[in-house]
Amino acid sequence: MASRKIYLARNVIDVDTTGASDGQALIWDSDQQKWIPGDVAASGAGHIIQDEGIDLPQRSKLNFVGENVFVIDDSINDTTIVTISGISGSGIITQRIFEDLTNQISGSTSHFVLSKAIYGDYLGVYYNGIRQGTSYFTVDGDKTGFTLSFNAVDGDEVFAEYDVIAYSGIGTTLYTNSFLDLVDTPITYSGAANKIVAVNSLESGLIFASGIVLVAKSTTTWTVSSSTSNLDIDLSGYNITIPMSRLMVTARVHERPDGYSGGFPGDIWTVAHSWFYRADNDTSGTKPPERLRITAQRLAGGASGYTVRLEWQIFAFP
Repeated sequence: MASRKIYLARNVIDVDTTGASDGQALIWDSDQQKWIPGDVAASGAGHIIQDEGIDLPQRSKLNFVGENVFVIDDSINDTTIVTISGISGSGIITQRIFEDLTNQISGSTSHFVLSKAIYGDYLGVYYNGIRQGTSYFTVDGDKTGFTLSFNAVDGDEVFAEYDVIAYSGIGTTLYTNSFLDLVDTPITYSGAANKIVAVNSLESGLIFASGIVLVAKSTTTWTVSSSTSNLDIDLSGYNITIPMSRLMVTARVHERPDGYSGGFPGDIWTVAHSWFYRADNDTSGTKPPERLRITAQRLAGGASGYTVRLEWQIFAFP
């Protein structure tokens, strides 16, 4: 039997070249069970996957996951269509914070409470500046604290590093009306009366700390009657609750007496001393003051009966 030679692909029964155009290739169509003209994806490396403009390790596959992610292969337009449907509340923004827990040490302490719940599984614990291995502490079940496998004592320092939810939700303005809702601030005002806001020792957040605090101030017009005069100031309207033993006063005569025209370059009147007192004459210092007495003395020039302006401030210290 003589052999038969086929010179054109279109003469092969499972090849259909109808409508072929320049640059196309034969691809297998499983529905027709034939090789037909079609386009072939480029042989290059494809898309470069990036995160915020930074190249990620390039893999052969890109896998989209999540119930709200839909992927369609648009072969006609050589396109992969990815649709991510947004749902309010499904987005989470986290922030890593450092927290000083040293003030929780009282005598001998092993359990520490965090100001916010840990998001995720990461917690770094630092004891006297040394980071502890995970075998030296156990995280609470609700992730709001941890327990050391040993006791920290007075004079030690304990810090924690962990992630928190800074914001949860999509499509909502990122702002807060509360100082306590910020991620690097205390979680409560409880126990912080008369304390000041200070940067923690790691310089990574704010804490309430004891320090010198201004609790009252005023400017008083005072008519000085003699070379040494006393001025009693009623403190009932300033709601001072701090005992007298933790208070101090600064005061000065801000202006020269009215009508003085002499050459003395400084203030004519100066504050000699001041103190607090109570109607019950309790001088133990354990109670808040009811009145403030300021004594002023004339240094040079001037005379009695002149009106001066006195500025005074009351500070509390630890």
